[in-house]
Amino acid sequence: MRVGARHPLHARPLSTLGLIALLSCCVAFGTSTAVARAATTKSHTAKSLTRAQKLSQALKACKKQPKRKRAACVRAAKRKYGPHHAATTAPSGPAATAPPAPVTSPTVPAPPPAGPVAPAGPTDAQIQQWVCEHHINCGIQNFMVLERGVPRLGTGVSQASGGDNVPSDTWIFPVLVSFDVRSEITLLYGGTETEIQHTREKIKAQFDHTGAWALFTAGSSTTCEPVIASCPGETGGGA
Repeated sequence: MRVGARHPLHARPLSTLGLIALLSCCVAFGTSTAVARAATTKSHTAKSLTRAQKLSQALKACKKQPKRKRAACVRAAKRKYGPHHAATTAPSGPAATAPPAPVTSPTVPAPPPAGPVAPAGPTDAQIQQWVCEHHINCGIQNFMVLERGVPRLGTGVSQASGGDNVPSDTWIFPVLVSFDVRSEITLLYGGTETEIQHTREKIKAQFDHTGAWALFTAGSSTTCEPVIASCPGETGGGA
């Protein structure tokens, strides 16, 4: 054999132990890769689940718990995966920027006017009775109160001094009435004729401090049917 001569390389056959070690390495590498892929897939799957799906899985897991722990498990699952309540947001738009309505104080009724308060005025029946007594035999028809004026106290001053000659403690109730007076007139040459007087009369009903009523005629106007010369016409300035 020559020194320094090169010998060709020959492949050495693997022993049984070496082959087993090589296969173990390959299996271990493949298994770790599969485990890593499975973990990644599970992670992506878990992330892609909705809250409702997570809640459903958690509730299924709670059913496997002992009875004494199920209620607490269900509460914890609902608290963790249950729906969240939407936060109340402030309204936007013109309604949100509108100024608050002004605070108004309650309406206070106006106090009654100061001064003396008039008593109740005469009734229609009282006025009719007074007018009836003023005319003979109470022969009035179609009596009607047309208007009632504002009651007032007398001036306590005589008419000569510009007053109304009514005491200052006496109330005056102005009243305007209308009525008809029907009468039978005997004609000069025999026979009778019916005469109707249509009267409007201004009355001052006075109520003094003793509680007594008095009636005064302030003015009246009369028309007659048929028209005759003896018709009273107007007295006291008319009404």
